[in-house]
Amino acid sequence: MFTIGQVAKKYSLSRSTLIYYDSIGVLTPSGRSESNYRLYSEADLKKMDRIQLFRSAGLSLDSIELLLEKENSELDSTLEGRLLTINKE
Repeated sequence: MFTIGQVAKKYSLSRSTLIYYDSIGVLTPSGRSESNYRLYSEADLKKMDRIQLFRSAGLSLDSIELLLEKENSELDSTLEGRLLTINKE
């Protein structure tokens, strides 16, 4: 398990950003320490990798939240649509 500080450092984010992600349900930590600190699992880090990828593609957190719930085939079509929109701009 990883602490919020370790995850923040790994992804060059502030602790506040991770707390915000938790509050809106985009990235909820898998556990809590005895002191009630957020703890993140390997699966959480893989999810964070996807969040970072989507953010770098210019997607909003609302869109990302929806994408994380979709199957891979739906995800591909959604990302292709985003890419077409970017190319038109």
